[in-house]
Amino acid sequence: MSTTRKPAFRLPEHLRRLRQGAAEDAPSSRERPSTSRTPTADKPSPSRTSAKNAPSESSPPDRITSLLPSLLAAMIGDTRPADSAGLLLRQEDVLAALAPYHRPKSRFEMLVIRKLVGEGYLKPRGARDKHGFSGVYEVTPKGRDLVRKHVRPG
Repeated sequence: MSTTRKPAFRLPEHLRRLRQGAAEDAPSSRERPSTSRTPTADKPSPSRTSAKNAPSESSPPDRITSLLPSLLAAMIGDTRPADSAGLLLRQEDVLAALAPYHRPKSRFEMLVIRKLVGEGYLKPRGARDKHGFSGVYEVTPKGRDLVRKHVRPG
């Protein structure tokens, strides 16, 4: 049985200069000439592109994150103390708190539930239905702290 060797991808001596010059001659590394269509001010600078991709501390939170404290407080309601341990929310309580934001064919309810569960404010209990909702959610200590800060800032 013969063993196959992995090819070395080496160029012969008379073509080796092509391989070395390929990096400098690549289209992506060449500077494009400026034309009247593309002024130099519109070209993205390296600092501008890196700042765009890097998360900044001064950027405002997204809209769902800013709504989370008020939505979680509405889910818990005034009847239950936010300090009680093992606080459980039924699916009806969760959907009732999201009812003012309901629009037909909107994914907002699922986005909020996923955000609350993903960030650790709610913990699903029991089986999920076909849409991913659990029948009961437990409010975690992180969720209770968020509600306490929202109700009583300080």
